[in-house]
Amino acid sequence: MKRKVTFGAFVCRLLLKMLLVVILCDVVAMAISVISVNHLARVVSQAVTLTVSFTLLYLVAFEEGDLDVNRASFGHSNATWARGFGAGAVACIPFFLLSLLLIAAKAGLTPGIDGTILGLYRLIVSPFYAANMTLLPTVLTMVEQSWGNIVLSALLPLLLIVVIGMGYALGFNRFSVTEHLMYKKK
Repeated sequence: MKRKVTFGAFVCRLLLKMLLVVILCDVVAMAISVISVNHLARVVSQAVTLTVSFTLLYLVAFEEGDLDVNRASFGHSNATWARGFGAGAVACIPFFLLSLLLIAAKAGLTPGIDGTILGLYRLIVSPFYAANMTLLPTVLTMVEQSWGNIVLSALLPLLLIVVIGMGYALGFNRFSVTEHLMYKKK
């Protein structure tokens, strides 16, 4: 039986992978922060969480792009190389909703739950946990946080859209970075 592959199915696969990424990044970030709280630990934690999240999301997008070029060649799809950016944007909606909530908390629209929003934001947007801990220190209240750091932190999930879009585009164009790094022509 043929499986109907739609844009929604691609987005659902990305959302499931993002849930896995959030859980893995939370575990990694918490484990490293238990060991040490200095800046080197934050750098290592950020490097590990970005590697995990970018790799997992890139692989899903690359595979979907590679499959879509086959579907398009047989007339089963009218996909383009830019489809990954759209799917990434839709899959990142929960992160952007939390970003809007964070900005609303900074603007004073959520009195009494500002600390909860900041904690929830760090927990859910965990691929950038260490960066958010640096940009938005826990010793400051939401009123004391700078607008620049709030906006920068809210824009960090855009990197996930870029990774997903680039992974899909590379899969659609059948350009494997791994093969080019591992197998050099002599």
